[in-house]
Amino acid sequence: MLPGKLCIGILEEDNPLKSYFRLKPLLVENEGKYVIFDGTETYPEEGCIRIVPDKNESSHFKARMRRMGRYCVLDLREHAGENDKIRPNKNYHGDETEKNAHIVYSDVVREPAENMIFEILSADTEQGDWTGDAPGTPRLLRSGENQTWAYTPAAEEGAQGQIAPDGASIPEEELQRFDIPGFPGQTLSFAIRLPGAMASVIGVPAPRGEAQATAPAPQPPKESEVQKEVPVEPEKPWISHDPQPKPMPVHGRMSPMQQVLAAQSGLNPKRNRSLQEIIEEKWRHSRVDQLGHPVPGSAMGSPVENPLDKALDALKNAWSIPEIRERLVSAIAEMADFSGALDGRVQELSNSVLRRELEDLEAERLKSLADLDKLRRDKRNLRETFKQEIREEEAAALRDAVEKTRKAQDELKKYENAAAEARKAAEFAQDAFAALNDGRFEERLREFALTSRAAELLAHPVKEEKKIAKASDEAPTREEWIARLKRAFEAEGMELTEVQAANLLVCAALGERILLSGEAATDKCIVGRALAHALGAQDSGRYVELAGGCSRAAAARTEALLEDNELPAVALVRNANSAPDSDVSCGLCGGENLLVISALSDSGAGFPVSPEALERSFMIRLEPVSAQTPWRVETAAAGGFSPVRMSALKDAFLVDAALPAALERRMQKIRDALAMHNVRISRYSLNMMWHYCAAMTAAAKISAGEALDYAFAQKALPCILAEAPVECLVDLKNILAGMPRSLALLEKPLPILI
Repeated sequence: MLPGKLCIGILEEDNPLKSYFRLKPLLVENEGKYVIFDGTETYPEEGCIRIVPDKNESSHFKARMRRMGRYCVLDLREHAGENDKIRPNKNYHGDETEKNAHIVYSDVVREPAENMIFEILSADTEQGDWTGDAPGTPRLLRSGENQTWAYTPAAEEGAQGQIAPDGASIPEEELQRFDIPGFPGQTLSFAIRLPGAMASVIGVPAPRGEAQATAPAPQPPKESEVQKEVPVEPEKPWISHDPQPKPMPVHGRMSPMQQVLAAQSGLNPKRNRSLQEIIEEKWRHSRVDQLGHPVPGSAMGSPVENPLDKALDALKNAWSIPEIRERLVSAIAEMADFSGALDGRVQELSNSVLRRELEDLEAERLKSLADLDKLRRDKRNLRETFKQEIREEEAAALRDAVEKTRKAQDELKKYENAAAEARKAAEFAQDAFAALNDGRFEERLREFALTSRAAELLAHPVKEEKKIAKASDEAPTREEWIARLKRAFEAEGMELTEVQAANLLVCAALGERILLSGEAATDKCIVGRALAHALGAQDSGRYVELAGGCSRAAAARTEALLEDNELPAVALVRNANSAPDSDVSCGLCGGENLLVISALSDSGAGFPVSPEALERSFMIRLEPVSAQTPWRVETAAAGGFSPVRMSALKDAFLVDAALPAALERRMQKIRDALAMHNVRISRYSLNMMWHYCAAMTAAAKISAGEALDYAFAQKALPCILAEAPVECLVDLKNILAGMPRSLALLEKPLPILI
């Protein structure tokens, strides 16, 4: 922070029309040296502080600030309080009108002492190239071999500066050199003498206005002095004595006022510029911007009087006499083109006012449009929020209503059954009461006894006729199993290739559950019956069909009917996903000899299958019946198939063979790609796919890559589609490149929730 310290800064007049000045702190005195000020962020926005005139120098504030030059001293050593001299700027609003958040009073902004700050000039600059500097600006410094020479500027306008005499040098140990940024786009290279090497770092010369006011009045010359010879003033090469200066070029699009000002070739201090500014500009043009160029001959030492200013002064003097004001107005009104110029000025002012009003209206319109867009976006967001809340409430209400309706239907059915039983009991009681009255009691008792005996006799033959089928000892080969399945499909009027037959039989041998999916007209139930027929389950009485969504009691009765033995048993569940949140296997757990086949519906009536059911099953997608299939197909009688043990099917297809190394690398690559999306394949699925690939390559004579494609599409891919994130689903096309069956499954509708 700056309070209580001595600071060196740079000065800038950032608004000459309003005489606004500001300073930027550069260095702070610390223990006999100057250090770079590191608190720039304390004073936004460019690290500058606005200078406001103190009450004691409001009259000559502008002249003193301009005379001070580029560098200044901020002396706050006697003002250690936080808000003594530096205070927040009340006019700071963060816009273009005021960029300085703090102000400092001008009485603590001082001019540096003489020979304190020097601008660095290049060491290869010739001594003859040094010209006079403007008064009040920092001195130039040239470095030699162990010494420096200070260049002293002239104190008056137009005077020649002088180089320090021989032997007058500044020791290097008394100087500190800095190359630091100043205002935006500016780099400062200067040297400053240490505080201990100077008697004072502050020089406060009297303002020019006061010096002139206190100077003694000139005395008339004595007679003896009149005859004395007047010394001739030395020639000033940078001032032209040409009585007819060449006019400067004037742009044709300038206004008359601008053309008059631009045509002036001399210096005019009345154009809102001080003499100090004009001298600095002249030196800069001759020595900085055009180093080595001569001063143009059109430059003049004396100012050229502006005819417009002269006319305005004369007009003001004439207007100050009340007696001639009327004649003055009449004379001005009679001037040529005065009315047109006056109307043009009025029109220009009106247009300017209208332009500002239009700009304000346009700004308000744009702000209103922005507010309107924001309101529309908020409205859409609120509408979507309300819709979502309404949908959730309606869904919850619908679920409650469905649950209440189901409970009411159950209660109604229970009451109807109770009422029917009550009616039967009443009818029986009424009939019995009538029988007692009309003498038919003995006859009814005899009929009841005979009926009970007949039922008992009828029950015994049925129990005796039910025979348990026994499994044969035959062990069909893979080819015989495939032939049995193809005959069973031919009996249903369907064709089956050897690869399709081997796929169905391998899935039946490996899995306890098979899910059949596909579009409408894919004959999923027929495929299930044909597979049960080929396994001998229909002929052995170990085949049942269930409807989707059946109760747990029905599933328990089915398991009791298909009690475990060595014969294969098949349970076909039709429309297994017809009810929400239903078990597609109707509660049947399956077993070593029990195969559960579930026919799924892919249409809108089918509900998604849970990932748990997909994990424990093989999902086989069937293709629809071709339009080229004949209307009526001649079917051959398949005949009955003798029941064969389920172990015979597994012995025929399940082989323990090693897979090719290339296939293992392909599978590992797929697993690594899925793991990058945090998707894993269970050990159960991996084992099933291993056995499937080994069995299919031996049974169907297909390549290991085709077998992997079948296994992945039917075992792992449905679970991945049901549980994987969206990023993984997008990347599946790249992961499964070269696996056409799996890629085709991505394009098909499946009864799973993605």
